[in-house]
Amino acid sequence: MDKNSLTDLKKEYEEIEIPSELNNMVQIGVERGRAEMNKHNRNRRRKEIMKVCASFTVALTLFTAGVNMSPAFADSLKNIPIVGKLVKVLQFNNGKSGGGSITDRTDISAIESFEKEGYENIIINFSQDGQLQENVGAFKVRYDENPYTMTFEIGGARRISAKENFEKILENKYVKDIYTIITLDDSLIRFVIEFEGPVEYKVKEMKDPASIIIGLKKDKNYEEKKTYSLRTESYPNGETLGILEEEFMPNNETRILKDENGLFFVEIQSFETKKEAENKLEELSKLTDKVILIEERIGIKEPESYPVEGINNEINNKNSKELNSNDDSFKGLSLYPVSIYEDDNQYYGNLEILEKGLNIYNEDTKEKVVHYLEYENIKLTKLLGEASYNLEIKYDHKTIIISGLYSDFFKELDKHTEVKE
Repeated sequence: MDKNSLTDLKKEYEEIEIPSELNNMVQIGVERGRAEMNKHNRNRRRKEIMKVCASFTVALTLFTAGVNMSPAFADSLKNIPIVGKLVKVLQFNNGKSGGGSITDRTDISAIESFEKEGYENIIINFSQDGQLQENVGAFKVRYDENPYTMTFEIGGARRISAKENFEKILENKYVKDIYTIITLDDSLIRFVIEFEGPVEYKVKEMKDPASIIIGLKKDKNYEEKKTYSLRTESYPNGETLGILEEEFMPNNETRILKDENGLFFVEIQSFETKKEAENKLEELSKLTDKVILIEERIGIKEPESYPVEGINNEINNKNSKELNSNDDSFKGLSLYPVSIYEDDNQYYGNLEILEKGLNIYNEDTKEKVVHYLEYENIKLTKLLGEASYNLEIKYDHKTIIISGLYSDFFKELDKHTEVKE
């Protein structure tokens, strides 16, 4: 082996980071040994102490050997999630449980997946001011069927940086989707994990540092059964959806779900028989003018999409806009239902990505295109919203905020223009 190779190996060896947990274990062993020596000061005890120290020395030696043989071994240790002390294993009643204590300014900072003890685990970590949080904030968790979901409500949470890890969680063999949902409380964040099928689950609350661990196994004994969902039409994941949920929430088991087209709706309640659903529908029809539907569902079948009228019309009439079809700038690529804030007014519509600009539609007006904005005349900034991303559009000393956007929108937009973050 030449000198340069030896130098490179030495450099790699010196750059390997030994996990602090292992150093702590060795130090604890040494300190325990010293304490025992001082306390008893006997030869027979000295042999036992040496055994304790030797066990930690062997652990360190094996670890070092693993590092020497494979630097990848050291890298893999960095990916092991930090697991704190067990607070409790949650007990569920009718699919509901909770825990934690009152906190504020929490960031749901990371979410990871790992395998241990026969379970596919998901760990959710929490931070505050850039430091790992000691205790989990007050939280609620609920497991539902048709589709199979687990909904989390994290109190005192102001940010969810963990959204960056959502795509990685989809690698978990039991996870079908994961998404945030709107909440009108600025100190509460909610998100949904949708599963590929019925699961056995075990949820633990941990501290020092704070985390929630969800252990998942396939539920081999579960028998799927048909249910009848009483639900609303589909909306963008915005304020209107949140207001709609609050209207039905007090007396019903509501949950917000994503439909087959990526829109969202409120499931007011689910019933085992169609007759029960029809009776509840008759009762609610006397209390609200909102459109309520009965949808038959079973298993992992995705909920159907029933867009609210304005959105539906815009999508269906996408190709019938009264625009100059000979101009490349008007060739539409993608249409996204959004909430729009402009001149202290808020309305719902659609945002369309074009080759040379953006079209903004208002679902409440007869005029199809409210704005056509060319990329060369506007400045675009991506912002993190409560349950989704926002797009800030600046032009001619004016500002428009578009909310209810997701990563797929920005991936498409990046093909045509620059978006700052």
